Amino acid sequence: MVATDISKSGLALLLASNGPNILVIGSGSGAGGTNATWIYGDLDSQAVPTVNSGTLYKTAYQGDWDSVTMSGLRLSNFGLSIGSTTSGELWGIEAFDGNAIVFDGSSELQIQVNWEVF
Repeated sequence: MVATDISKSGLALLLASNGPNILVIGSGSGAGGTNATWIYGDLDSQAVPTVNSGTLYKTAYQGDWDSVTMSGLRLSNFGLSIGSTTSGELWGIEAFDGNAIVFDGSSELQIQVNWEVF
């Protein structure tokens, strides 16, 4: 069966309204697995302030952290979750595999995750 344009657009809108609502950053090591339930070394999390489904078939999730929050942190992974800011159901994780980013207080962080329905 082929998905029609209307169904792909509807699924993207459904993800925007009922999909992940928390963006989490972590310092832990380890590759993301299909059985992961939360981020490795949880550093901070926030409700996703921006969910945009303005582009057909696409949903974008964006989170921002200021330089004070990020100062001294070692970022190794991030993920999207449904639930609260301390636990939930992890929908996706991105791990940097040994290449952590260390923040020295002079940089902010913005993460944007784009999902596209094919």
